[in-house]
Amino acid sequence: MLLRRITQHVKDQNWFAVFIDFLIVVVGVFIGIQVANWNEERAERVLEQEYLERIYFDTVRVISDLDENIAWSDDQENAQVVIIDSLLSKQLEQNNEELFQRGLAFFGYFPIDDTDLIAVNELQSSGKMSIINNIELRELIGLTLQKIKVNQMHNKHVKEIRRKHLNIISSQWRFIESDLEANGNTKIDYDFDTLANNREFINRLSQMKVMFQIQRRNAEVDKVNIQKLQASVINALSYTPEK
Repeated sequence: MLLRRITQHVKDQNWFAVFIDFLIVVVGVFIGIQVANWNEERAERVLEQEYLERIYFDTVRVISDLDENIAWSDDQENAQVVIIDSLLSKQLEQNNEELFQRGLAFFGYFPIDDTDLIAVNELQSSGKMSIINNIELRELIGLTLQKIKVNQMHNKHVKEIRRKHLNIISSQWRFIESDLEANGNTKIDYDFDTLANNREFINRLSQMKVMFQIQRRNAEVDKVNIQKLQASVINALSYTPEK
């Protein structure tokens, strides 16, 4: 209809009318593009909000997992002190025997932390990180992931060293019943006097204790970094998401 009218105006050499028709076309195209851009921007902001909420819930899960592992390590750390002190003094108090067995069975073990931010991984793999409009938040996400990755590599190395020590000293006792829970029922068959007079055994336990403390420290650092990211996500959303 409009094209036919423009053609007629050209034939009539009504250039003013042609100009008006052309202007109508240009303005219409411009408005159409702007509306499309606005719709696309609105869709991206909705998607950004969805991802930020998912990142928030990922941080909640990770912090909860870290809290559980750190809490579990409190009992283990206490047991390590009792074990080494008892072996060095060559005396095990009866009220510490249960803690001694539980601690020795899992000496130096620190649970694997689940620090995987699934929503962030999706954004990275799909090349959509730019959907997060806040540049500072994007940079913080990248920095947090980098710090976590460094700690993961560090923990992997520490765990490997611990495993080598464990392979050597684990022949000094035998599992009867075991439970990984903090106050679980764990029983082992061992000879205290033999262990107390084995200096190499005690030295290896001391080294494993240091490695355990490194992993615990890394977990605490990861928790602080994730908490900072969580606070920034809440700030970007201007509210705390609820399921």
